[in-house]
Amino acid sequence: QAPETRGASSICGGGPSVPMRLDLYGWAMAPGKATEHCPGGMAEVERKRGGFTFRSPSSCRVEVAVTKSRKVSDAAGRSVNVASALPLWHEASSSGQRRQPAKVYPFELDPFQTMATEYIERDESVLVSAHTSAGKTVVAEYAIAKSFREAQRVIYTSPIKALSNQKFRDLQEEFGDVGLMTGDITINPLAKCLVMTTEILRSMLYRGSELMREVKWVIYDEIHYMRDRDRGVIWEESIILLPHTICYVFLSATIPNALQFAEWIAKIHRQPCHVVSTDYRPTPLAHYMFSAGGSGLHLVVDERGRFRESSFHRALAVLREQSPSQMTGDLARGDARSASYTKWSAIQTERKRARAQTNVKPRHDDLRSVLQHVTANELLPCIVFAFSKVTCERNANSITDVDYTDAMEKDLVRVIYNAAVRSLAAEDRTLPQVRSLVHLLERGIGIHHGGLLPIVKEVVEILFQEGLIKVLFATETFAIGINMPAKSVVFTECCKFDGAGFRCLTAGEYIQMSGRAGRRGKDKMGTVIQMLDHQVDTKAAQQMLHGEADPLNSSYQVTFNMLLNLLRVEGAEPEYLILSSFHQHQRESRIRGLLTDADHFGMKSAAISVRGDIEQVHSLATRLEATRASLRSIFIRQPTCLAQWLQPGRVVLLRLPDLHKLSRLCGDDWTPHTFGLGFSHLSWAVILAVSDKRICMRTERGPASTSVSDVTVTVFTFGKCVRQPKATLQTPNPMSVPLASIYELSALRLSLGDLINSRNLASLQLRWFHIGCRFDLTTVSHTWSHYASRRERDLPPEHGAASRRSLERLPLLDAHNDLDTIPDTRFASFEARAYALASQLHQACQSALTDLGERELIQAAQKCALKEYLRHEALARREMAAHAGLLVSKDELRRMIRVLKSLGHISPANGAIALKGRAACEVNSANELISAELLFGGAFIELEVQEIAALLTPLVFTDQRKHAQGRSHLRPKLLRAHQIVMDAATSVAEAMIQSHIPLNRTDFLSGFSSSMMEPVFHWAQGAPFAQILKLTAAYEGTVIRVIRHLDELLTQLASACFVIGNYELQKMFESTSRRIKRDIVFAASLYV
Repeated sequence: QAPETRGASSICGGGPSVPMRLDLYGWAMAPGKATEHCPGGMAEVERKRGGFTFRSPSSCRVEVAVTKSRKVSDAAGRSVNVASALPLWHEASSSGQRRQPAKVYPFELDPFQTMATEYIERDESVLVSAHTSAGKTVVAEYAIAKSFREAQRVIYTSPIKALSNQKFRDLQEEFGDVGLMTGDITINPLAKCLVMTTEILRSMLYRGSELMREVKWVIYDEIHYMRDRDRGVIWEESIILLPHTICYVFLSATIPNALQFAEWIAKIHRQPCHVVSTDYRPTPLAHYMFSAGGSGLHLVVDERGRFRESSFHRALAVLREQSPSQMTGDLARGDARSASYTKWSAIQTERKRARAQTNVKPRHDDLRSVLQHVTANELLPCIVFAFSKVTCERNANSITDVDYTDAMEKDLVRVIYNAAVRSLAAEDRTLPQVRSLVHLLERGIGIHHGGLLPIVKEVVEILFQEGLIKVLFATETFAIGINMPAKSVVFTECCKFDGAGFRCLTAGEYIQMSGRAGRRGKDKMGTVIQMLDHQVDTKAAQQMLHGEADPLNSSYQVTFNMLLNLLRVEGAEPEYLILSSFHQHQRESRIRGLLTDADHFGMKSAAISVRGDIEQVHSLATRLEATRASLRSIFIRQPTCLAQWLQPGRVVLLRLPDLHKLSRLCGDDWTPHTFGLGFSHLSWAVILAVSDKRICMRTERGPASTSVSDVTVTVFTFGKCVRQPKATLQTPNPMSVPLASIYELSALRLSLGDLINSRNLASLQLRWFHIGCRFDLTTVSHTWSHYASRRERDLPPEHGAASRRSLERLPLLDAHNDLDTIPDTRFASFEARAYALASQLHQACQSALTDLGERELIQAAQKCALKEYLRHEALARREMAAHAGLLVSKDELRRMIRVLKSLGHISPANGAIALKGRAACEVNSANELISAELLFGGAFIELEVQEIAALLTPLVFTDQRKHAQGRSHLRPKLLRAHQIVMDAATSVAEAMIQSHIPLNRTDFLSGFSSSMMEPVFHWAQGAPFAQILKLTAAYEGTVIRVIRHLDELLTQLASACFVIGNYELQKMFESTSRRIKRDIVFAASLYV
């Protein structure tokens, strides 16, 4: 029976939507039937809505029991870890009569495969977590075979369209009755097994497709994709919306919190979910490092997974060192460009490290050396990973004189390649990419990245599977999903751009890509080679090579599309989706741990007894420190106070957290951002550079303005110990600290010379040793000794004479006499309060010193600070636990509803969805709010087909890199069209800002690029593909993705016009879609 009456387009979400059926998702029952009760005796709340009994999800909370993980091993030593999340009412199914296996394999299954298939036979969901190429596909195939045996439907989802096409081909060869549903292609939508992207599945659920009634199993491939920042929410929404009667198979790379995910599934779908995980690799891996400029490999992780630290450090020692002049740049002259100095910094952030790494590309002679080693040791085929299209192609072109194939293989490559491109038009076969790549392929060299033509990329994949490509230069996407292993893998880079900035590879990403090494049944061992350059960070490299896999953390966020789709269902609550999200589950799962920690800290705090007079000393010192912090914040926030004093060479006093003392006193129960007065130390340092020179600049109207909260100071610390022998002097590394870390400014300035290098820094340390022989620097070596002693500048004048010591103090700058006039009226009151508190503190200390020595007083005060710190931590954790129990994104949900009301998507009176909102529900390939503004604002009136296509292009192309052209290249008609889009985007941005939704207006508006409007305009006019490539510097694959994405948007806008009854505009969108749907852009996939 056909599940839809409108044909394939309606099934895959391309046609107009139908009202969502609440009963499809376990939310409602058929009219007239009695309301069921939740298992476990928890009654449901009934609410009548349009003849349906709607079940309030918040009234039916499911309690889940989690079993401890147990390890099972076979005779071959292959182990598997098994754990389960079970509803409390769940009863283990009786074995009964065992049926014939749904699928018999010609090989012996691994233990994890056997355990997973047993759960599937019991109709229970399972999460399979294993390394890449471990054989997780076997479990998915068994679930499909079981569905076929029992005449049930099964859905196989994948994260990307290309993977869907490949899975469709593989499963069709195995099972026959398989369909494919992506945004581009729909084949056999009534098949028993449907392969689709997760976006299509979510669209079907929102539209209430009757097809879901017949589905028994849903397979999520690469479920760890749920952590993706932009698209992870799609996975969560689809999982939540699926009916409770469906069982699941989740395939994932290794994730440490797999049981937490299974607990979430059992909780929201009221069914058991088992975790089957294994760290066993059928083909073990050996990891090597190649140092830039070196001549050999260093084994850092052997085939048994043991990390060889000595070999790791030997590899780092081989790295070529930079010359001092290259490392220091202009820091000695106070230049603001301090990024080049990050190699010296001991506390630099990971982002700065990664940014520095990107400036150094692996030398081509190093890459050639590695590939020569791979060839000589018979490690082909080999995958060479890079993290940009440009680098990938540059690496491939660096070995143009190498040939890996013989004459017979060359002929076979030509035959396959020519047969693949024969379906293209004659003019498309002459495209530069089509003509040039074949020469590389004939020599056994391939390239695989998102910029290739889809048909060319598929040819590369087929040739690699056939063993005709020996060295494949690929980006990260090649490691997703499809099983295409090699004998060896080479990493040419250690860092990648993640959309926000450059960072080092995580251990999980490294595990995913390195898992492509080693072909099961062919290789005894896989080989992984990591090429490192001289700017590698030691800790980051070690964590990447031998760290744990990344946890599966939710990236859930409320979207307007989700909100509109739920609001159009009468009786549905948007809070349900939020309450059921994995994000909310992770927050709630933290509560128990937070409360346990709070009790632990509270008991520790109560166990510490402190004398009353010591508590008074601690209280006065805390108040004095807070007052002095207020004083510092006043002049630190005013550049006029610091302009002439923050020069390179200025000696300053820094206040830094004493993390070692916190760790020693509190164990692991401390956080670096919460340290008390007793857990910080003062350290002398000399300024090397200021990150923003404007703070030290003056203009005719006064000092230049700058945001000092972002200002950092590069300093060279001398530490607390200043009287050490010359033979034991050690030169620490410079580091960057925030401006607020400056505790005092001294009157001393040292000469740094023209350049800062290791020799000059050692000289600075020696000069500081001689300064320590003249000035008393130890009195401020610790915060509490500083308060216990009588510092002259903190006491009123009458106490000054009694506080002098035998050794002269290092002169400090005074706020009144040395710094510029401070206009803030609060400064005088803060200063008076500081004098008063200092006097009281002095008296309290003297009183306590009557029966305590100065050392005992400091130790007692530290004990009091520890008690206060523990009490504060206990209170903070209780507050965090209370906050974790609140509904995540609740305030954001209210703000988004205000936006929808202001734009006319829902009625301000009763909150019902309006016609404009129903039209916006149809759009999920672009910004639905802007699309609705264009649709209802008359933007498409009197436009021709090619102008409609060009106008919509900024909504589907947001690339702002260097190949994006400005608006000056557009013809007048397209300039007006782009302005219409920008006006609609501006109105949406204003509504969001007025509703207090955090939004950077400039960044938001800059996301609608006009650089592809001209090429799309010509393509809609019928221009050949080669001609439109001359109008843009984008890759061919990028252009095709934009046009295909545009076709999806046109189809959705046509559906929106059908919903609002504008049939004339619907025909225009359909006509535009037909105009762009031609030639190489929509060439059929080789897999289908």
